[in-house]
Amino acid sequence: MKCDTVFKGCIRNGYISALSVCLNQRRLYGIFEQMPPEELEWMDFPDTTNHTSSNRATATL
Repeated sequence: MKCDTVFKGCIRNGYISALSVCLNQRRLYGIFEQMPPEELEWMDFPDTTNHTSSNRATATL
């Protein structure tokens, strides 16, 4: 992930460090308003990337 400023990079590093600690301790309730279930469900997120530039490149080959 690209960070535009040093400040944003430091903030991101802090969040990733805190998340890493939570994962290592097997507790994620620090970032939620309520306790998550014991077993989390897998969620598929749709691909929203723009593929038009790659399609154009393929068409010109």
